[in-house]
Amino acid sequence: MAPRLADPERSRAILIGTAHYDDPDLGDIPAVAANVADLAAVLNDPGLGGFRPETVLTTVDPRYDRFGKRIAQWCRDAEDVLVVYFSGHGLIADDRSLLLALSDTEVDYQEHSALPIDQLRSAIRTSDARLKVLVLDCCYSGRAADKTLSAARPEVLAQVELNGTYVLASSPGNLESLFVAGERNTVFSGELLTLLREGVADAHRLLILPVIHQHLVRRLEARNAPRPKALHSDTSADLALVRNKRYRPDPPSPEPALVPARKALRSLAEADELVRAVPTARRPVLQVEKRLAARTKDGLAPLRAAAVDPEWPILARLRFACHLAQLGDGARAASALSALGSTGNTALTAVRSLLAALADDRTWALRTVDDWNTYGLTRNYRHLDTFDPEALWGTVMAMLLSAAELPVSVRLRALTELVDLDHRAEAVSIARGMLRESGLGHDAKAAVQEFLAT
Repeated sequence: MAPRLADPERSRAILIGTAHYDDPDLGDIPAVAANVADLAAVLNDPGLGGFRPETVLTTVDPRYDRFGKRIAQWCRDAEDVLVVYFSGHGLIADDRSLLLALSDTEVDYQEHSALPIDQLRSAIRTSDARLKVLVLDCCYSGRAADKTLSAARPEVLAQVELNGTYVLASSPGNLESLFVAGERNTVFSGELLTLLREGVADAHRLLILPVIHQHLVRRLEARNAPRPKALHSDTSADLALVRNKRYRPDPPSPEPALVPARKALRSLAEADELVRAVPTARRPVLQVEKRLAARTKDGLAPLRAAAVDPEWPILARLRFACHLAQLGDGARAASALSALGSTGNTALTAVRSLLAALADDRTWALRTVDDWNTYGLTRNYRHLDTFDPEALWGTVMAMLLSAAELPVSVRLRALTELVDLDHRAEAVSIARGMLRESGLGHDAKAAVQEFLAT
C-alpha cells in the first residue's frame, strides 16, 4: 500500500490536553495547552496535514462528567482516518490499568474521576475509520509518584495496543522528562511537532508514521529523554500525518540512481550467501535445492523430505520451507515450519508477507519494515548502492527467523550450528540483526547478548 494522507473530508482528529488540575497532588502542566493548539495548527495547515479546521476537535482541561461519551461521539464521525491525541498525567489504578487524568481528577478517587484507557480504546475500536492513530503523551506528577505511570510495570503499555491502530506513546520516568522550564511544549510533543513542521531529509514526500517514530526516537535519545514506543498494524503503518517539508526529489539522470533492494538481496543469493548454514560438503543451499528437485520424477519429494530432516541445519530447513512455499506447496512448508517449533500456517503467512516486503524497494527506501530498526543498513535513504551486505544479510535472516515464529531457543540453536560449521561471522551478523527487533523481549535480548559475548 502506497503512503497516503488522510482524506480531509472524511477524517477526524481529536486533540485532548489536561494542563490544569484541581487536585494539588497533580501538578499543572501549562505546556499541554500549547501542545494541543500547535498540533491542531500542524494538522490544519494545507501544506502539512491538510485537515479541515472543522474536523480537528480540540479540548483543554476537560472534566470527567460524560467526557467519555463525547469522545465516542467524535470517533463515530470519522470514516477514513481517526487521530486521537492525549497529553497530561497518566495514573495507574489498583488493578494496574492505565487512567488518563482530567482537570477534576482526584488522586484519592482516581478510579472514579479519571478516564480509563479501556474506555478510550473502546471508542476508537468502534469507530468506522479505516485507519486509526492514537498518540499518548502521558507523564506523571512527582507529588503522586506512588500511583503513577512511572511506577507501572511494562505490561501497562500493552493496554494501549489496538488492532488496526498505530499507537505512539511517550514513556517518561520522571517530571523532568515531561517538560523543561521555558519551553513552549512538553518534551515528547515538542520534538514530535518539530518533526512534523520541519520534515526529514532524504525521506519520501509524505512522512509516514514509522519514519516519524524512528526519527522521534533519535531526537529524544539525543536529549536523554525516554524512548517513545510504537505499536501498529501493517495497514496503519502506511499512513502519513503530514507532507515532508524537506523532501527533495532526485534530479533526473540518464542512468538509474537507485539500486533496488531486491537486486541487492538477489546478488547475495546468487553468491550463495542467503543461507550459509549448509556445510561445504553438501554444497550451498540454492544449488542443493536444484539438485534435490532433480533427483526423482516428483521433483518436490526430496525437498519436502529435506525440509523436515533434522540432519540439516535449522537455517537450511527454513530456507527449504520458504522454497516450498514459493513453489506452491504451502501445506508442506507449514509442516516444515511446525517441525521447527513454529505455529505453521500463521507463520507461513508472515513469512510470505516478509518476502514480498523485501522485494519492494520502498521497504528499505522508506524504512517501512514493521518493528525493525533498519538504520545503518544503507548510508542514504534512496541510494541503496551503499548498503552494508553483511549487516543487510544478518538483519534479513533475523527477520526471517522472527517471521517464521521460531522460538528464541531455536533461533539461538541455529546460530550455534553456524558457529559449529565454522561460520561464526555469519552467526554474529544474524545475532546483531536480532537485536534490531523492537519487540524482542528482555530475556531474549539478554540471551542474544550473552551469545555475542561468548
